[in-house]
Amino acid sequence: VEVVCFINGLFGLFDSCVAERCVYKMETVGDAFVCVSGMPDCNDGEHSAYSMLLLSLDFVSALIRYKALHSLPSTLGLRVGVHSGRCVGGIVGTTMQRYHLYGQTMKTTQLLEATAPMDGVHVSAATKACADVEGTSTSPQLQLVPQSPFSVLMTSKGEMVPRAAIDGLQTFLLDVTEAAQAALFAKQQLQQPEDGSAKCAVLLPDALETTKHCTESSQSPEPDWNIRR
Repeated sequence: VEVVCFINGLFGLFDSCVAERCVYKMETVGDAFVCVSGMPDCNDGEHSAYSMLLLSLDFVSALIRYKALHSLPSTLGLRVGVHSGRCVGGIVGTTMQRYHLYGQTMKTTQLLEATAPMDGVHVSAATKACADVEGTSTSPQLQLVPQSPFSVLMTSKGEMVPRAAIDGLQTFLLDVTEAAQAALFAKQQLQQPEDGSAKCAVLLPDALETTKHCTESSQSPEPDWNIRR
């Protein structure tokens, strides 16, 4: 129960971030939160790599704040994968129908997420190229650190992923230092508030109140917070 409440509260924060960036929340699968830019019915179908990269930083910052507010273990983290490309959308089956995206772009994104470092944002060269076209790749907020094309891609489970699986693309790590510092500053403000209720209202959606209630009322043993995404 506590794990479900935890994910509900954190994803509530993520939902707020998505709304601010004009990005489409595609779905949640377990502890995975899938977002898409460029959907026809969202933001006039305009794809923005810049918005997706900023959203990634928002997610990192949100998790740091969330852990501070609920005194969660420092080992709790997330991984983010960002890729740009063509995909196909559609509804399959006759029961429990939902719209879903398919194609190599989705597979590559999943592999980028799986091989990202803890609290890291793993970005493909295709997404960087889109940011270059937008003229945003040199933004002070986006520091993309190139990874060696000969480096080994490794999942959190120690499984090696050949670069051929991501079409041989060069990858980058998005520097999350600034986002982390901003989140830590917010944490300090919460620890020493001038008006705690007002400051908390800025950072906490209703979902977090639900999480707090579930956590306090649950009598289950201490959960394993080692969630990867």
